[in-house]
Amino acid sequence: MNQKRTTLEPILLKFAQLRRVRVGLGMTRPTDKIMAYLEKTKQFCDPVLVGKAVPGFESIVSDHPHETLFDILKENNVEAIIRGQVKASPFRDCFNSYYDGKIDPGDAFVSVLEDSEGRIFLLSPVTNNRGWIKEDKIMLINASAGLLGKLGMPVKIGILCFTREEDLSYDKDFIKETFREANEIVDLFKEKYDIKNYGIDFEIALAEGCNIIIEPNGGTGNQVLRTLVYLDAVRNYGIPLLNADRVILESMHNLEDFLDHLLLAAALVNATK
Repeated sequence: MNQKRTTLEPILLKFAQLRRVRVGLGMTRPTDKIMAYLEKTKQFCDPVLVGKAVPGFESIVSDHPHETLFDILKENNVEAIIRGQVKASPFRDCFNSYYDGKIDPGDAFVSVLEDSEGRIFLLSPVTNNRGWIKEDKIMLINASAGLLGKLGMPVKIGILCFTREEDLSYDKDFIKETFREANEIVDLFKEKYDIKNYGIDFEIALAEGCNIIIEPNGGTGNQVLRTLVYLDAVRNYGIPLLNADRVILESMHNLEDFLDHLLLAAALVNATK
């Protein structure tokens, strides 16, 4: 977890500490490092570890932790769940079953990040098979703006693509198409939000205060997210599935720090209530 300046942590702590929340976390490969971080979560929530038995924590032993996480959510044994170390496909299959196939988690799959200067931004699309069409990005913008509103934060949106306007004459057609689509999205939202096509300039979008950043597609976004997280360039609060009526967070199953994921989950439960 990046330990530099933080803006989001005190906002989330304010919500998380309103009332203690039980949060289920998939845990199949506990390590001393993970446990050290999880010990700190007891300050603001009650973690329930699903998969392996872990001394000092409430644990539910399960050979199918992806199923058990959704079972305990359905039973209201917990108020939020986090994928944790559970693999993606079975977790998402269980999500689909939980909602009888009526909700696609990819529609609102948004990562919550903060850089070392305390700049908060929601990055999407970040799952490989989404964000390749305009309609995906429209849903992600609406979901992201809704989350910022729930936390009492303003909205400023940066749309990214694969080129700058001055380079269009040199670009291949598929690259030009990303620029055209970015402008179309700006036109759709410009009466409602502060929004701009930043071309390839992620750094300018961030410097100008964008707290929603839309990548050209989910493949690009997934790699950007992984690069930022594993180089410890950002604090990673997790990926809430914002179209669900329960608090459900995705995560990267190779992480060794889920502290901020539990903080976000507990905060979102109380913010919603």
